[in-house]
Amino acid sequence: MPRELVDAFVGESRASFARLFGNDVAGNPDYTSVVNDRHLARIHELLADAKSKGGRVIPCATYEASRHRRMPMHIVTGCTADMRVMREELFGSILPVVACDTLDDAIAFINRGERSLAKA
Repeated sequence: MPRELVDAFVGESRASFARLFGNDVAGNPDYTSVVNDRHLARIHELLADAKSKGGRVIPCATYEASRHRRMPMHIVTGCTADMRVMREELFGSILPVVACDTLDDAIAFINRGERSLAKA
């Protein structure tokens, strides 16, 4: 995504999420839960890893892990290749955002990575 549009994208994504699911997904029957506590802990570890490596973790709604397993989408900006959110299959409500200066930079970034779900 173009670097200068990241903040606007985050704002629009959070607003869209709020329109669809509200600001507290705990009691929303239209929002699904993480399958179990072990997987929820894994998602929290992914977010903690991103934060510890300089990423900005932005929840799209109110969230209390102790209350439920309905975890709202979390947007991660400032992503780097060494973050787990960029190296592992997420299977959770995490949206990593990679800022690039040019389309060629974006294509090069994609081509440097593995394609674990789509191996030819």
